[in-house]
Amino acid sequence: MIIRRDKFKDIPGFDDAMIKMRQFAASRLDMIENIIHKGEEDIPAKYWMDLTPTDKEKYTNLMRDARISMTKEGYYDPKMMSLLKKIRCKSAPANVECVLKDE
Repeated sequence: MIIRRDKFKDIPGFDDAMIKMRQFAASRLDMIENIIHKGEEDIPAKYWMDLTPTDKEKYTNLMRDARISMTKEGYYDPKMMSLLKKIRCKSAPANVECVLKDE
C-alpha cells in the first residue's frame, strides 16, 4: 500500500494502523493469487490468444501510448505511473519502455 503520509501525520496511531493493514494485505496474497488463477481457468480456451512477437510489440506500444496519453490528460497520477514503470522494468528490463524517457 502506498499512501501520502504527510496527509495523515496528525492522526494518532496512524503508523501502527498502516503496519497492521500492510500485514493483513500481505497475509492475503496467496488467497488473491488463487482467485486470479481460478478466474483465468474459468475462461474458455477459445478466448485466449497467443500473440506473435510482432503483435505483442504492437500491443505493448499501444498500451504505453495509452498510459502516456491518460497521464497527460490527468486520469493517471504521474508519480504512480513512474513507480509502476520502475516495477515493470525491474521485472522485465529488456522492454523498450525501460530505455525511453517519455513515460
